[in-house]
Amino acid sequence: MNRILLIALMMLSVGCSAATSSRNSAHLNAASTPGTLKVIVTVDWEGEELTRQNLEMFARIRRNFAEVPLVQYLNAAYFTKPAVDQTAVKKEIDAVLRTNDQLGLHIHGWKSLFTQAGVTFRTEPSWEPNLDYSTMKNCDYDCGHEIPITAYTEDELRKVIQTSRQILAAQGYENLRQFRAGGWMSSEALLTALAKEGFQSDSSAVPSPFLAGELADSPLLRWVKRLWPSTTPLSQPYIIKKVENAALTEFPDNGALADYMKASEMLSVVKANLNELKSGETRYVVVGFHTETVFDYYSEITAFLKEMRAIMARNPDRVVYGVFP
Repeated sequence: MNRILLIALMMLSVGCSAATSSRNSAHLNAASTPGTLKVIVTVDWEGEELTRQNLEMFARIRRNFAEVPLVQYLNAAYFTKPAVDQTAVKKEIDAVLRTNDQLGLHIHGWKSLFTQAGVTFRTEPSWEPNLDYSTMKNCDYDCGHEIPITAYTEDELRKVIQTSRQILAAQGYENLRQFRAGGWMSSEALLTALAKEGFQSDSSAVPSPFLAGELADSPLLRWVKRLWPSTTPLSQPYIIKKVENAALTEFPDNGALADYMKASEMLSVVKANLNELKSGETRYVVVGFHTETVFDYYSEITAFLKEMRAIMARNPDRVVYGVFP
């Protein structure tokens, strides 16, 4: 099924849930500009490798769309690889950061990161079940991208979160309060760990139908369906976890990422939420891309950003770019 048609069908089926979501997020709208659709563009830094071709395309996006702030979900695993040149890594990251960006934290199950945090690395479950970690030659260097961090306990996750923040703070990346889990994976243990560690938002919820084509044969699709069964393109922020005096707000990744969505599909999510926008309301659309695949999806990313300029020109003050509150 054409996914733009799928988006339309999903809209028809979520009227009641959208109203509920709107009520749940009313506290976020009270002090917002009346009738505003905020589009938040995110970047997942996977912690795998920073290649020249991806960074060059990333830098081109920053030059050509300087008006777009990004939520940069940084990954400390770049700095935990054996014999890493940390100065070079920082220079590469800094080249595509801007002062109006918001910095957040992204975690995949990398062996080097978890080991540095004093946590025993797990090799299962994996969304690549045919991988044999015991025979992978590169596992001595690093591996584990495919291991969902939901395999770990709350205490273990807090250690990894704390270690990640310490590593990134040492490079000048501080005050990380926004989070997205690798593979959109989440658990009660992770949400509790995030709330206890003072995070303000998570953006791991995603509409699973958007991933159905690319992940059709992957366990990851089944896990996402089970984790986020009610998440749709119209889903809005809600409190997902309270711990003592701390509250963690879920901002659904309701427009998914460019690896899984064509520009036209992401734009359909923007337009659908704009159609739902009511006076006195602030709605959010969250989209994004991966640093490791900017080269592959550059055309879709730029097509989306170009059309967003046209949408904003037709809807001044109603459609804006933003970051998480």
